[in-house]
Amino acid sequence: MADYQKALELILEKNQLDPDKKIIDGNEVGANVLYSKCMGEWQERLYPEVDETIKLAARAQHICRWELKRNDFPEGKAGYFKWRTTLAKLHAKILSEIMEECGYSSEEIVRASEACQKKNFKNNSDSQCVEDCACMVFLNYYFDDFIAKHSDEKLVDIVQKTWGKMSEKAHEAALKLDLSEKALSIVKTALGA
Repeated sequence: MADYQKALELILEKNQLDPDKKIIDGNEVGANVLYSKCMGEWQERLYPEVDETIKLAARAQHICRWELKRNDFPEGKAGYFKWRTTLAKLHAKILSEIMEECGYSSEEIVRASEACQKKNFKNNSDSQCVEDCACMVFLNYYFDDFIAKHSDEKLVDIVQKTWGKMSEKAHEAALKLDLSEKALSIVKTALGA
């Protein structure tokens, strides 16, 4: 029998190795631990019905992300997409190893691996779940950091691309977020509101 709790603990252990640390309640926590927990929270809010396989795919979305740095890949769009694709494969590989160790079947591992990589998300409900959660985590927790680093024009483009990846369910949830004034202004511009 597969051990979900152990798999979850192993994901968090790996993410605790993140050199980027945050202080939470006096404890040093890897930034990716927080990301994983946020993914889990959004998965429970948007898709509480999914099984353990997809819960793990969501929680492993950025596992060991720091191991592949953006500046190790070429500049420009092609380099960015190569980095993102290589990262997705890394996340899926680590998740697959954890799931195998925890007794999951090869079918479950393949399914989780594909969802973790968000493969064919517009036609795969598992992948759409992970994509929606990633978009919601970005908008809810990381968007203000992006605002400080990019022009309004770039931000509008980012929101439009993010919105295009999301399901109607995620759109509805995103419109209820308590965004900063600047974030709300960018979202409204992006959506033509």
